[in-house]
Amino acid sequence: METTSGPASLHSPMPNKGGSWSYTFTTAGTYGYVCTVHPGMTARIVVTAAACERLPHRVHHPLDPLLVLAGVIAGVAVLCLLLVGSRSAAATATPSDDAKQS
Repeated sequence: METTSGPASLHSPMPNKGGSWSYTFTTAGTYGYVCTVHPGMTARIVVTAAACERLPHRVHHPLDPLLVLAGVIAGVAVLCLLLVGSRSAAATATPSDDAKQS
């Protein structure tokens, strides 16, 4: 096989009986070729550029409003418990405890 037209020149080796040969085109374009053993056998190969491999698209999942609300409520509840706990601890403190802290 020998190219007769195209962006690149190509000439295959003569295969042995029952043998085979392969070629991977790396340049896009239209290639005309002829069989070097059978000159009447002609054809054309159209090579297109490889498609760009796309990276997987990251799907953006918005936050579920109910989960956000539950998180806010849990945070406020924790802050309230901390505040109540610190006030009750301060209210039950004895004067001697205040003197120790000074």
